[in-house]
Amino acid sequence: MSGVCSLVATFVVPGVGGIIVNALGNIIELCQELEENEKMCTGACRNGQMEARMGRGSTQTGANAAEHRRRIHADMQNKENNLVESLAMLKYEMTHKKAQNSMATLAMMKRTFNKITRTSGAKVPAVPDWFISSDDVGFDANDQFDCGSYGSVTRGTWGKGAKVVIKSLLMDDEQAKESFFKEVQVWRNLNNPHVVELFGACHVSTPAFFVCEDAIHGNFADHFMQDKSTIWRLFHQAAVGLDYIHSQKVVHGDLKCNNILIGADDNAKICDFGFSYIRSQSVGLSKKAQTDTVRWKAPECLMPRDEEADALNNPRFASDVYSFGMCIIEAFSDEPPYALDDDDTIMEKIFSGEEYPRPEGNCRRRMGARQEAY
Repeated sequence: MSGVCSLVATFVVPGVGGIIVNALGNIIELCQELEENEKMCTGACRNGQMEARMGRGSTQTGANAAEHRRRIHADMQNKENNLVESLAMLKYEMTHKKAQNSMATLAMMKRTFNKITRTSGAKVPAVPDWFISSDDVGFDANDQFDCGSYGSVTRGTWGKGAKVVIKSLLMDDEQAKESFFKEVQVWRNLNNPHVVELFGACHVSTPAFFVCEDAIHGNFADHFMQDKSTIWRLFHQAAVGLDYIHSQKVVHGDLKCNNILIGADDNAKICDFGFSYIRSQSVGLSKKAQTDTVRWKAPECLMPRDEEADALNNPRFASDVYSFGMCIIEAFSDEPPYALDDDDTIMEKIFSGEEYPRPEGNCRRRMGARQEAY
């Protein structure tokens, strides 16, 4: 590892851009820290083996040593992840920004990349054109406007100061990471005024994150609590967005008023499609976790508590239409579907075949001539 540090330190090319300099600087620092941690871990293991041979050290001492080694390993893993991201930045510069770099710079980056990957054994995944490194975004971690066990949503800046939303997802499962990559590929190809625009994402950082436009006027749930004067115009736009998504062979799978936003142009925009599976695989969530989504899901998307998931539980186009109808009910009634019922009660009603009750009173009158839409 010390050879890698020396190698990187010798590559000084005048005029190299800031992103490359940052990446190289990060690589030098991470390599040095990994080397130090490796020595510490080796020393801790050697001391533990010596104590075991000599019969010295209590059970508590052994436990403390094991915990110390565990922390070192965790720290090394974190630094290795950061090293992979820095290498991904170099790979992105080499593959997607050739025209913006001199031949000398490209040659330097290639030698550095090849030497470090060979020496460290780091595996750098594919780096697509939508890749955005964590160094290219800025945000205040304390300025979150949504968070959960799956991650957090924060407003921030990207590139030269563009205001964006940064959504981080905590994933400890390789299948979830692969799904994240695939879902970003799908979202990136969508282009419609009623779908939130994705600018890019980072699949190699911890946590992984994606960067999208900031729909500054909030979501349907909050907006219609205050003002219903534009409810049908906005729902029509949302329906147009949903129809477009379906035309691209994409199923949303997690429609609710919180996931339909209002942009700076006062138009409805659908977001968060396709990421419901990833959230179900995220840290702290069970594969069967239905909380927060049961009220909007079509019956075919809900599995009984004592059954395993299969293909029949996957969302379909018709499932999105069902959820869209529940969004309309939510908007007019000023509360989530099924009101105060808990999830278990809702599941029992659904699996027993009980139909959702038609709106009553003021809610029904407000729907007026559009009742047939229900």
